[in-house]
Amino acid sequence: MSKGNTVIKAIAVAVLIIGLYYALVPHAIHVRYELDFGLPHSYHVIGGIILSIIAIVILMMKKTRKQ
Repeated sequence: MSKGNTVIKAIAVAVLIIGLYYALVPHAIHVRYELDFGLPHSYHVIGGIILSIIAIVILMMKKTRKQ
């Protein structure tokens, strides 16, 4: 695995973790840690799902190109 692929994979995993955080963690925790950006919880869930999908697509593309 080349260095570039490793970096892209690491970024995709980080985006996936952030996406899962916003999609699954209760809104009170976002507010407590001041990571709510003044948005309602429904926006956090939608944004988290979008980030997760983007990360999964990137990881799947990397896996199919490898073969």
